[in-house]
Amino acid sequence: MKLCCMLRVNVCGVTSFVKVLNGVIYGFVDYFQNEYEFKLNRLSAELQRHQNANIDYLGTGIKNLDVCKKASMPYFELSPK
Repeated sequence: MKLCCMLRVNVCGVTSFVKVLNGVIYGFVDYFQNEYEFKLNRLSAELQRHQNANIDYLGTGIKNLDVCKKASMPYFELSPK
């Protein structure tokens, strides 16, 4: 009879351990899923912001090069622009 009671306690202990372990695992899964969704939403927003940017990078680069070129010219050679 002692063996039967010991087995029952042991089975109950294992069952409760498995329940606790499942709770911990689901907690980790939930945490990482929320973190992943947060990062995915942030990256999607940044991507959308870059896609909607109204900047002509090539034109801006050409203007910057032109300014640098003019900066090296003597003052009297510059046009009045």
